[in-house]
Amino acid sequence: MDLTPEESRDHFQRLAVMMLGILCVLGLAVVLIEARSLFVPFVMAIFLLYMLNPLITVFENRGIPGGLAGVLSLLIAAGVMATLGRVIGASIQEFAENYPRYQPRIQELTDSVLSLVPGGTGLTDPNSPLFSAFDGSSIPGIIAAMVGSIGGFASETFLVLLILAFMLAGRNQLIEKIPFAFAPATAEKLVSVMKDVNGQIQQYLVAKSLLSLLTAGISMIILYLFGIEFVLVWGVLTFVLNFIPNIGSIIATLLPLSLAVIQLDGLVSVVWLGICLMGVQFLIGNILDPKYVGNRIGISPVTILFALVAWSWMWGLVGMFLAVPLTVLIKIILENIEVLRPISVLMGPKPTGKP
Repeated sequence: MDLTPEESRDHFQRLAVMMLGILCVLGLAVVLIEARSLFVPFVMAIFLLYMLNPLITVFENRGIPGGLAGVLSLLIAAGVMATLGRVIGASIQEFAENYPRYQPRIQELTDSVLSLVPGGTGLTDPNSPLFSAFDGSSIPGIIAAMVGSIGGFASETFLVLLILAFMLAGRNQLIEKIPFAFAPATAEKLVSVMKDVNGQIQQYLVAKSLLSLLTAGISMIILYLFGIEFVLVWGVLTFVLNFIPNIGSIIATLLPLSLAVIQLDGLVSVVWLGICLMGVQFLIGNILDPKYVGNRIGISPVTILFALVAWSWMWGLVGMFLAVPLTVLIKIILENIEVLRPISVLMGPKPTGKP
């Protein structure tokens, strides 16, 4: 059917706006990659601000002024991060000191695995050029490098906390300024969008934090019952890694299992430990997570997977942690731009009802 001139012009304008939007997204991706060191601390500070908001609200409900509530929340966050950093650093150092006790078992396991690989026994020959790639003697040096990197992490954490302090000082001021900066209709729309963004991201982070804490707690109990060392470290890693969609829970299971293979006698105990840890991840990830997290963010699993790949490509490990909150932000923005609203619908779950 032929289109009228007005319909053709409207169709062309929509197509032009959509193509312009795609070009803007690609340009923004380039900027985010090139200016990673500038953007990441700010985004991490915003992420922490959302996580501290419930605590600040609790303080304010108890009659503590907003400014003091922010300071107390910041001090608590800094104290928790410093304590966890010290615990993890001390655990890594302890593992390095106790490595000679693990070395015979590591060598035994290495020899057993290589004996199953065709031509693998040659790799245990010290004269083999690939021997150094499989020799465990380099592990203490790697551990020492990890301990040294904690100093760099501490400096980055200080920068994030400094930015967070300024954000806490100006909390909620942006929304309060919008009615003075824009026309009433525009201001009302902007405030509605910002409240929608804040609400969805807040709900996601709170629900995900509680479920990750539950997963970490149960996993720590299981590891303690099996006699695995560094239980607190594995608990912290499990909590953090569960913020990474899909692959985070797999890594959180494999890491303690790698130490269990060295510590535990017999494959049966390792298998049972793996079943218990995977069972916890499966039950919480497939029953509680979809109910309390998945249904709140309004993003399809395919979109989450694509976001995980895209943000990890741009920002590495930090991008994996922030993939879901950032994608929620993008989806809400697209919902409020009429010509880009179809993309927002495609990012979400299957709509209910008739189109």
